[in-house]
Amino acid sequence: MTADRATSRGGTTWRTLISIILILLLFGGGTITAEALSRLRKPPELKEPESRRYNVDIFVVEPVRLQRVVTGFGTAQADREVVLSAQVAGEVLSTHPRLEVGEQVTPPVGTPLPAGGKSPGPDEILLQIDPRNYEERVVQIENRLRESEVELERLKQEEKNLKTLRERLQSDFDDFTKEFRKTEDLHKQGVVTESEFRQATIQLRTYEKVLLQNDNELNLFPVRGDQIVQRREALQNDLKLAKLDLERTAVTAPFTGRLRKVNVEQGQYVKPGDALVTVTDASIVEVPVALTLTDHARIMVALKSGQSPTVALAPNETAKPLWFGELVRSAPNADEQTRTVMVYVRVDNSRQTTPLLPGTFVQVRIDGPIYDDALVVPRDALVRGKLFVLKDGQSFGRIVTPVETLQSLAILDNGVAAGDRIILTNLDVLHDGARVQPQTEYRLPAEMERQRVRTARLLDPQ
Repeated sequence: MTADRATSRGGTTWRTLISIILILLLFGGGTITAEALSRLRKPPELKEPESRRYNVDIFVVEPVRLQRVVTGFGTAQADREVVLSAQVAGEVLSTHPRLEVGEQVTPPVGTPLPAGGKSPGPDEILLQIDPRNYEERVVQIENRLRESEVELERLKQEEKNLKTLRERLQSDFDDFTKEFRKTEDLHKQGVVTESEFRQATIQLRTYEKVLLQNDNELNLFPVRGDQIVQRREALQNDLKLAKLDLERTAVTAPFTGRLRKVNVEQGQYVKPGDALVTVTDASIVEVPVALTLTDHARIMVALKSGQSPTVALAPNETAKPLWFGELVRSAPNADEQTRTVMVYVRVDNSRQTTPLLPGTFVQVRIDGPIYDDALVVPRDALVRGKLFVLKDGQSFGRIVTPVETLQSLAILDNGVAAGDRIILTNLDVLHDGARVQPQTEYRLPAEMERQRVRTARLLDPQ
C-alpha cells in the first residue's frame, strides 16, 4: 500500500508540471504573435491641426440718402370744441328733436348778428329758454326811449318859445331904457320929481331882472338837452343788451359740428354759466407732442424757415402710419419739470382715408434733417466702439465713432467705406485674422425692414 501511494503522488506531480509548462508555452506564443502583428501595422500619419472657421452674417455698407424721423406720442384733440353755457336764466321751454350725442348741428345761416340780427330758423335752435321776461324788458326800454324822444322834442319847443319871448323882452327893455334916459335928464333939470325918478328906476331894474331870468333859463336848455340825450343813449345801450339777452334765449351752434355732450333737458331751469351742450368740430384735429430739447432743435430749423414738416401718425410704435399731417407750430418755452418742448401737429380729416378721432393716442413721426451719402451700419455690429470687416475670408477689427445713432442704426464718417462688408454675428469670439464664412448678406433697406427702424426713413432707395 505504501508503494501504491507513492506511485499516485508521483503521477499528480507530473500532471501539475506539464500544466505549468503548457501555460508558459501559450503565454510566450501570444506575446510573440502580438509583437509580430504590431510590426506588420503601419504607424498613423501626423497632420497639422485645422484652424476654426466661423459662419457669419454680413452687412454691405452703401452710401444712402437718409432722413431722421423725430418720434413722440400725443393724444388727438379737436381743433374747435366749445361748451355752450347758458348766458341767461330761465326755463328750457323746448329742445331740438335730435339733441343727442353724435348728432350734427349747424349754425344759423349767415351767422347770427348781435341785437337785431336775423332770427335763427327752428332747425338751427338747439334749445329755447323762456324768452317772455326778456321780451317784456325790451318793450319797457323801447317805451322809455320814446318818452325820451318826446321829452327832447318838448324841450326844443320850449327853448324856441323862450327865445321868442327873449326877443320881445329885449325890445321892451330897449324902449324903456330910452324912456328912462329921458326921465333921468328931466330929473336933472328938476322937471321930474324924485319920486317919479325913483319909480322909473325901479321899473328899469324889473325889466333887467326879467331879462336876466330869461337868459338864465335859455342857458340851462343845453344842459337839460344833454341830460336827455345821455339818458337816451343809456336806454339805447340797455335796449341792445336786452335784445342780446332775448337772442341768447335761443341757443345755437357757433359752427358746424357734432354734439359730444348734452347736459340739459326740456323743463330744466338754467342760470348763467350752466353747461348746456358741447359741440365738437373734428374736421381738423391737433396732436400736441412733447419733444426732447435735442429733437426739438432738429425740427426747428425747418419750422423757422417757414416749412411745415410732414408728419406720419400710427396707432403704436410698430404699426404703419394711418394718418398724415403737418407740424404747424411750437411752444415758445420748455417745460421746467420734463425738459421737453410742446409742438403741435395738424391733421385735416378731409384728406384722410380714415378720420383721426379726437381722443386717439398716437405715435407721431416727424420728418427731420436729411443726411446725404450717409454711411450707415447696424448698431449691433459695434462692440465697445469696434466693428469687424470681412476681407479675403478673414475678419479685421476697426475702431469707429458714430456721428449719430438712429435707434438700431449708426451713422459713421470714418473707419468704413462704401462696399465694406461688416460682420454682424459671432462678434464675441471674433479676432483679427479669424477665418469666417459668409452666410446671409444684408443691405440697408432689408435691414431697416428687418429691425423696423422708426426713427429714420430711407429716401430714394435703389
